[in-house]
Amino acid sequence: MDILSKIELTKLFDAYGKLLTEKQQVVLNYYLIDDLGISEISEILNKTRQATYDFINVSVSSLKKMEEKIKYVETTNKLKEGLLNLSNNKDLNRSQICEKLKEISENL
Repeated sequence: MDILSKIELTKLFDAYGKLLTEKQQVVLNYYLIDDLGISEISEILNKTRQATYDFINVSVSSLKKMEEKIKYVETTNKLKEGLLNLSNNKDLNRSQICEKLKEISENL
């Protein structure tokens, strides 16, 4: 898995992790937060590598389905991006700032 994919999955885990089962939370914490490999996790769980791999994939799929429905991470990213762009533009007056904030909220 590349680093960008892992970052995105970590964001999903931060947002929706508490909605997973306890076992899914533990395994994804090992995988995403502790950065353990599948072999290491399978040893800890006393499971086969294939079973661990499948379990991680099912858990990741659950996170992605939650994001497809709720879109919390997507909305948060859009909001952060819009506010960052706004804060970088020092030449706006109060009226322009209000208009930009309105545009940001409409794009969420």
